[in-house]
Amino acid sequence: MSDIGEIHTLWHGSATSIILVAIVTALIAILMWSQQKPGKNFPPGPRGWPILGNILEFSGKKPPYVIFMEYGQKYGNIFSIRMGQKWAVVLNGAETIKEALVKKVEFANRATSYSISLFAGNGKDLLFGQYTPSWKLQRKIANTAFRSLATGNDERFEKLVTSVIPGLSELLNSKGSEAFDPSKMLSFSIYNILATICFGKQYSFDSPDLLTLIRVVREGMELVGNGLIADFIPILKYVPTPAARKVKQFFGEFSDLVQQELDEHRAKYNEASEPRDLIEMLFQAQQEMRDKGEDEMELITEMHIRQIVLDIFSGKSKTYS
Repeated sequence: MSDIGEIHTLWHGSATSIILVAIVTALIAILMWSQQKPGKNFPPGPRGWPILGNILEFSGKKPPYVIFMEYGQKYGNIFSIRMGQKWAVVLNGAETIKEALVKKVEFANRATSYSISLFAGNGKDLLFGQYTPSWKLQRKIANTAFRSLATGNDERFEKLVTSVIPGLSELLNSKGSEAFDPSKMLSFSIYNILATICFGKQYSFDSPDLLTLIRVVREGMELVGNGLIADFIPILKYVPTPAARKVKQFFGEFSDLVQQELDEHRAKYNEASEPRDLIEMLFQAQQEMRDKGEDEMELITEMHIRQIVLDIFSGKSKTYS
């Protein structure tokens, strides 16, 4: 019996040692893999921490642009950083950026992340979609529509801007002599102009629909701007964090608002009439694709249309807010 006990003890000790060695080996392998750069000629940059990369350096009070300037002085105008498990190449300086984006245009697409994937509709959006024939068609249609509805016609653009003046004047008059913050009113005006372009209608400044739209866009964009931990350590996307749940909630709410507008427009849409807003121009483009054959239809589906409206409304409102 004592021999059996000794054998059991030896086996138990050996098994524990094997497990510890396996764990240590795996950790060392993971650490070495996380430090490895994507290619031999990848730009130099700060080494960063295992697993976390350079995240901690951006978590302090120093603004990112200051950190980038310091890196540029140390590593040159083209350097790399690692945010979690995501590598990025940073172009520092106007001449470097111009050379890369204008003189030597040899790349396209945008980096993806978990928070972006929640918004991007399976890559069918404009802001973060990949460089494909479908994306090029979406961009062409959206640019044409925006120029037609706003920026390409001075008279129409002036009419669009002045259309919010009555509501803005009424709101200003209601304030009387009391002090107030005008940025909120100006923001309401911008959102109303975008609603006219995208939806073909204007809201009153106290409209619950307008207030809901503004809240959803602002809170959703703020959450994405802050980023999610799963953006940097992808495996954590399977962990249902409160921040990820909030992002899903706001994007779902935003998508539902736009989808409701699409459904209302589809029910009233008349192919023979001149398009009045962005949604109807997209319907018209989709009909033209349908007339050309089924293969072309894959380039602009209902989801593409919804994502174009989401992108233009959220992107422009973020720019002007």
